Amino acid sequence: MKSVIKKTTLIILFICLSTNLETGIYYLFFFIICFLFFIYIVATHKVVKLQKVDLVALSFIVVWAYGLILGLVKENNMSYVFSNFAGMICYSLYFMLVNYRIHINSLIKIVLVAGLILSLLSCIGMVSFQTGMKLPSFLNGDITFSSTGQVRIYTPTLPVAFSLLGLSFYQILYNNKEYKYLRLNKRINSIFIFIISFASIFIVTASKGFSLGGIYVILIISLFSYGSQLARMKFHSSFILFILLIIVGIVALYRLGYFNIFTDMFSSEDIANVARYTQLDFILDDITFWGNGLGSIVPGFISNREAPYGYELIFLNIIHKFGIFSIFLFFNWIYMFIFLFKRCWNKKNIFTNVIMLSSLGYLFTSIGNPILFHPSLVMLNVITLYHIRQEKRNENEKNISLHCNV
Repeated sequence: MKSVIKKTTLIILFICLSTNLETGIYYLFFFIICFLFFIYIVATHKVVKLQKVDLVALSFIVVWAYGLILGLVKENNMSYVFSNFAGMICYSLYFMLVNYRIHINSLIKIVLVAGLILSLLSCIGMVSFQTGMKLPSFLNGDITFSSTGQVRIYTPTLPVAFSLLGLSFYQILYNNKEYKYLRLNKRINSIFIFIISFASIFIVTASKGFSLGGIYVILIISLFSYGSQLARMKFHSSFILFILLIIVGIVALYRLGYFNIFTDMFSSEDIANVARYTQLDFILDDITFWGNGLGSIVPGFISNREAPYGYELIFLNIIHKFGIFSIFLFFNWIYMFIFLFKRCWNKKNIFTNVIMLSSLGYLFTSIGNPILFHPSLVMLNVITLYHIRQEKRNENEKNISLHCNV
């Protein structure tokens, strides 16, 4: 039974990361995962002891609970209170993975395949639109226009593909033969997968936020790769290939008519940015020390009439809702970044750490998009936290072993 519950949980997790469904469906999947975990605990009567690193995941849930209680105390609209940042409850998945003791490689494979599926589907959808081919609706996607003038398919769960973009880019540069999953030990396969993920993120979405996340992935990989080499005063020959890739990427985006996405990324004249800059002043004026609680509305400005508590400037919205306690959330994300960046800088478990460091690209996409606590992306972040826990545990075991040998 225990094995069945674990495998079923992984299957559901894969569905959550590889699809673009109505948000409510992901909550249904999450509640199924919770029910399975309840059965697992009843059957085993075992709960794993918490460690210091587990406080990171726990703090997300505690801060969410604070905002929930504050929202109720302030008598905010109850339906808004429970809908606002509801995805944060999915951080409890972390403790389920800890108790299941899922091998991190299983989760990594899920993330990479999910990213590949999302990238392929978005590219196929765009090709079908441009060529007039009739395909099933789930392959076409929702065709809209971006504020910068391009036709696009916007997929909120596509940031899962940042991990694939990062790993394929790293493998193009170094062509390490050790990583054989998805045949990424062959440079030609890495190039193909990179093109698919690059096209879906930078072109198909035609999104300033997604492009910013993609820039983060490429920039951060080049930073720890060539920064560490510069510190040793020894450059790898891949630096020439890196420069070539950057030039080819920029030329391709320019020739295809997508370069203005970068030049208008923070432009005050961009239609979408006008709304963001407008709400900026209103949110700043309404921020309080203790926060306004979940479900609170900024007086004088409503961004979405169906969800008036939501705003594109998600990080400011977090401060508006949680007040001083939002600092814990920002600390958590900074902690994840620093830990993973250091591991990559020192080339420790490089492949997995590149994947997890790249996954944080969704934080940059969220700067102007309200997807930060989308259930699928929270689950992606949970996997990152779980990986960090495994890294710290393995490090502690090595230190203990070394101490014993001494």
